[in-house]
Amino acid sequence: MPKQIHEIKDFLLTARRKDARSVKIKRSKDVVKFKVRCSKYLYTLCVFDSEKADKLKQSLPPGRRSRFECARCVILAGVDEDQVLFWILGIHS
Repeated sequence: MPKQIHEIKDFLLTARRKDARSVKIKRSKDVVKFKVRCSKYLYTLCVFDSEKADKLKQSLPPGRRSRFECARCVILAGVDEDQVLFWILGIHS
């Protein structure tokens, strides 16, 4: 059963827990959803300000940034954002 988190601070504390496995980021036209998968629940934070969403993305723990959903593409962990951009554009190095 999913749970919604309303405060950014609570979301960051949840993302830093030991049982947090991954964080997914889903961007749409007016909202950015951050979803952290823990052992029992999937916690969701909805951010309506894109600047706050970018700051929150940078403040996530590095080990938890395992999947990003952006522009209906799934980007797996361990891949640099520049490499992903080249991959989307069809430029392989």
